[in-house]
Amino acid sequence: MTPGTRAPQPRRRAVLERLLLADLLKALSASTVVTLSSLVLVVPVLIVTLSGGGDGVGGLSAAAATRVLLGIGAAGALGCGFYGSYLVTRDHYYRAMDRAFLLAPPGVVFTSRLLAAAAVGAAFSLVGSLAWGVISVVVLAQQGVAATFGVDSALIIAGTVVAGTLAAVIGCGAGWVIRNYYASVVLLLVLPAIVATPLLSRQREIERFLPIGAAAGLGGVQLDGLLPPPVAGLVLAGWAALAVTAGWLVLRRHGMRS
Repeated sequence: MTPGTRAPQPRRRAVLERLLLADLLKALSASTVVTLSSLVLVVPVLIVTLSGGGDGVGGLSAAAATRVLLGIGAAGALGCGFYGSYLVTRDHYYRAMDRAFLLAPPGVVFTSRLLAAAAVGAAFSLVGSLAWGVISVVVLAQQGVAATFGVDSALIIAGTVVAGTLAAVIGCGAGWVIRNYYASVVLLLVLPAIVATPLLSRQREIERFLPIGAAAGLGGVQLDGLLPPPVAGLVLAGWAALAVTAGWLVLRRHGMRS
């Protein structure tokens, strides 16, 4: 079978499974997983630190204060988005994409990276949410508030996991478009962090329809004007579909050149 030709269905599935396993092993390698997974926690920690270490929750009830702190964890979707792009830009950086296309057709490679991105995004956002829950307990305790976890907390964590998964898919699709590792750092990590904060503060009616605002709504961030979680999830899924489509079109256009 020559590169780029369509494999028989059983063989195509077997190739996809092997390639997906390889992509997951590379994504979770010790040399990268600690640094990149930490981004899921770094962004929420920065938000709490810059906002005064949780000073604003002192006057709230325990349940409300817990929801506020847990919702901030949705900001970790930025880290998931960047890691999704890394699964693609890494191979472009090391000029290893041609080798991937020799092992499997472009469609299989593309699908494998998307599935790996979704799996890693879900895993990182789940672990990050649980770790953020521990951090929230500590922050609230410093404010004299005892954290209270219930159904609302579980829904916030579930929304954060879905947001992280979709953000990783968006990042993966964008990675095929951007292709450059350093550009992806700026476009998927730095720029959204710089733009999202002022928009969420002043132009929430616009930001809520953008990926960061939709992730905030899906993750239960306690701000007026955000979309309700189900609608925010649909908006974020729409962005994911757009990114995946754009990534596939760019791959089809550029072929196997890395």
